[in-house]
Amino acid sequence: MAIAVIGAGMAGLSAARALAAQGKRVLVFDKGRGPGGRMSTRRAETPIGQMRFDHGAQFFTARDEAFRAEVDGWIEAGAVAQWEGVFKRIDIGSDGSLVASGENSDERQHLVGTPTMNAVIRHMSDGLDVSWGRRVS
Repeated sequence: MAIAVIGAGMAGLSAARALAAQGKRVLVFDKGRGPGGRMSTRRAETPIGQMRFDHGAQFFTARDEAFRAEVDGWIEAGAVAQWEGVFKRIDIGSDGSLVASGENSDERQHLVGTPTMNAVIRHMSDGLDVSWGRRVS
């Protein structure tokens, strides 16, 4: 007997991995063409060629100790890296001009999938029986 997990985003794959770790047979179904969910990467054709962009989450943080331990494995596997960007706040100045201010003010580590956000999901799906392009109703 197998357990079906519907959706191969981060939550579905987390559930599937936990069940598989308990020795359960797990089948995962996702309607998408490939890994992603809220961490998907989209491709689009433009006049100058194909472009890719992260469609969902732009970065994530890991504050929970158990999640942090999982993320450390992703970093070691090369699926995740620290984001080195800087956050800026854009305000309208008293003269109506745009004014950028601020630097990264929080102490959290901001992480991104490498080379794109769906690398995290692709890594999480390794070793699982995942069927992409399958709508379940």
